[in-house]
Amino acid sequence: MLKYIIVSFLVANTAYATPTVLNAMDYYDASNDNGCYAAAFMRAIASLPITGGTVTCPNGQTLDIKDHAWITVTRSAVRIQGRGPGAPCVLRKVGIGGKVIDVTGNGFTLENVNISFTDHAHNNSWNNYAIRSTRGLNLTYVKLIRAPYGIYEEGGVFSYSNLTIENTLNNTGVGVYINQGSAGECGEILNSTFKNTIGEPSCGVYFNACAGIQIGQTTFDKQGTPVLVQPGSSSAGVFSLNIDECTMKNSSGSGIKLNSGSKGIYRTRIGRSTLDNCDKGIEVMSTVKGLVIYDCEIKDNDNYGIVTASGAMIDAVNVYGCEILRNGNSGIKIGSGGGQEKFMVVNNIIHDQNYGVNLDGGNEFVVYGNDIESTTQDIRDNSGSSTKVILGNY
Repeated sequence: MLKYIIVSFLVANTAYATPTVLNAMDYYDASNDNGCYAAAFMRAIASLPITGGTVTCPNGQTLDIKDHAWITVTRSAVRIQGRGPGAPCVLRKVGIGGKVIDVTGNGFTLENVNISFTDHAHNNSWNNYAIRSTRGLNLTYVKLIRAPYGIYEEGGVFSYSNLTIENTLNNTGVGVYINQGSAGECGEILNSTFKNTIGEPSCGVYFNACAGIQIGQTTFDKQGTPVLVQPGSSSAGVFSLNIDECTMKNSSGSGIKLNSGSKGIYRTRIGRSTLDNCDKGIEVMSTVKGLVIYDCEIKDNDNYGIVTASGAMIDAVNVYGCEILRNGNSGIKIGSGGGQEKFMVVNNIIHDQNYGVNLDGGNEFVVYGNDIESTTQDIRDNSGSSTKVILGNY
């Protein structure tokens, strides 16, 4: 009996000792794979233990993923990682159609890997995103180049750090698309860079439905719309969005656009960020409740620094501690219509615009303690509101 127990213990521990780090190159079949490495990665993933593990790819090399092939990850706790000396490993999509990585397993991580599309792979289709996940991605030191669509998140909590997305397809590309249909908890995008995608309706990050999202220390340069929050008709809305220490610049659209339709955008904070040389700095459309804009530098935008649309349903907007400078029209404009109320504009520096604060509509205003120097008029009140406090501005 004791001998049986010892043998069983040794067998069990041998199983647990199965290597959890495998090299994708060891699973490449040169006679059958025809220069496409998707199958090699999938064979390596299938060889990992049930508890998951790491599949490595060699840094300094480019591995092609051809035509309609891609890497499918159904297992949980899988990591694909570039290792070794040299620049990060490149997974290069060659040909037409298809994604590069499709994830349905939990806890997937991609680290130190670049993904690129060849020029002729640019079909205007959601099937051409670089990575799709239904369970949430962990990405660190990942770079996506020339992907018509970068990342498509459909579920789970995600974390991106040191992500770079550049040269998405002009006029159609989306860097990251967040579509958590039930507005489930989302995640974070930190220390990342989105650049070189000019023209509407392209955008850096597109939120359709989510709750609990942090974008921090991230730069958006030359995007159609760097951050677009636009819940669709089947969305549950967008809740608790926090944008902190970010830069949106050189954009043909608004730096941040909140356009909710009927579903609503709730509890949004935009702080310590720079919106520079966009069409508009921050544009607020319909059904936005609980918006705080603080300690931002909003400058040199073609039209408005901050603008709310005429007829929008907007409730509880606070703007404080910002520098709003040299925008082409008004520093802050509140659009016409009675659905906008509870605005506080306090302790801002608002200089060198046509109008400093332009109140075309809305109700319940406090405009207090602002340093305003404007070309035409510091404060233009055409709202007709009987509930307002406008004093202490200089």
